[in-house]
Amino acid sequence: MQIFELSIEHRSVEIPNDTIRVREGQRVRLDWLSDETTSIHLHGYDIEASIQPGRRVRWDFEANLAGRFPVEAHGFGHSEKPTGEHDHSDHHHHSDPSPKPATESTQTTLLYLEVHPH
Repeated sequence: MQIFELSIEHRSVEIPNDTIRVREGQRVRLDWLSDETTSIHLHGYDIEASIQPGRRVRWDFEANLAGRFPVEAHGFGHSEKPTGEHDHSDHHHHSDPSPKPATESTQTTLLYLEVHPH
């Protein structure tokens, strides 16, 4: 299992190249902390969680889908539950043709998960 300790500070995560790299089939654990309330979402894997300051959130999953997937934060500073409004049928790309107003629902890409084939 690969374990990553991740801290969201000032609405960003400091990791080399903004990318976590793992092998397909590996177990992955992402332990999250944040300095403010937000909701995070791993596209392609449809894993999401709300984070409160000072409370650890753990994602434990098998990296069974190869590709490059963004982890996005939604609603910094607001108590926001994941809305499920995203379509994840295309596991490698995320696009939303409708522009979003610059409000608390604005998405911020924190990092990328790269899953390399065997």
